[in-house]
Amino acid sequence: MIIDLHMHSHYSPDGRYSIPKLLDLFSQGDIAGLTDHETVGGWEEFEKEAENRGIKPILGVEWFADKCHILSYFLNSVPDDFYKFMQNRRAIEKSCMRTLYKTFKEKFPRLESYDEVLELRAHPESILGKPALSDAVSKVTGFDRTQAEDMVRKEKKKIPFGTRPTPFYNNEIIEKIIGWNAFPVLAHPYRNFGGKKGRQDRKSVEERVRDLSNKGIKGIDVYSWNSNGEELDHLLGLCNELGLVPVIGSDFHHENKGLSPKDLKAIDKTLKKRVEKWVRKDALKII
Repeated sequence: MIIDLHMHSHYSPDGRYSIPKLLDLFSQGDIAGLTDHETVGGWEEFEKEAENRGIKPILGVEWFADKCHILSYFLNSVPDDFYKFMQNRRAIEKSCMRTLYKTFKEKFPRLESYDEVLELRAHPESILGKPALSDAVSKVTGFDRTQAEDMVRKEKKKIPFGTRPTPFYNNEIIEKIIGWNAFPVLAHPYRNFGGKKGRQDRKSVEERVRDLSNKGIKGIDVYSWNSNGEELDHLLGLCNELGLVPVIGSDFHHENKGLSPKDLKAIDKTLKKRVEKWVRKDALKII
């Protein structure tokens, strides 16, 4: 049995699998969680397709916060005000990326047209993503992909709040998630951010987990892409101490980014049963 509560479809700018292709990685009786980046665009298709295949769907979102990512799981009903919030945030993101494209087009006139750049990594919501724009900038400048992505990231940060989605403080997004009757979880605690290589150190991770626990986080993504046994033991110990729920997920985006969900079959059965119990029975009690 596979339990994977952290993965991405092509609704995430850096995801490449359609919903059906993503679910081909699972079998009847598995539990699959879709956590695309700040979008619910794939929810309806994912839920319907998973249920048709006998796979239990878990609807989620991954949010960008202050030096961490926060997962939110909607295990019960979803309020209307959440959908209104998402609709507005996606509209701002779409407009922001058009503005960002124009900035780079002015700097580099040989840059392909907006529609051509969008097609480099076609998005179901027709929203240009940073990966596609970075690919296009790399092509016309000769910079390597990492340099181009860093340029795009820095330029986007110059766009004023209000015309780009406002980034979240950690306590702010956690409060919002709980207010939406959803379940907040710290994603991949050991992963570095901002294009940095390597992993975060144990002390920094522990400090962040304790701080976020005080802010209302309810769980930790204890096993994800590039995790190891030492990290897993550390995070499980913090879960036990702080009363947090352990979550497991592949962080799958495509073949070269993230684990395959099938790799999670090897996870300890006791841990899988603990996660399954939370998903199937205890969500309301914990919140």
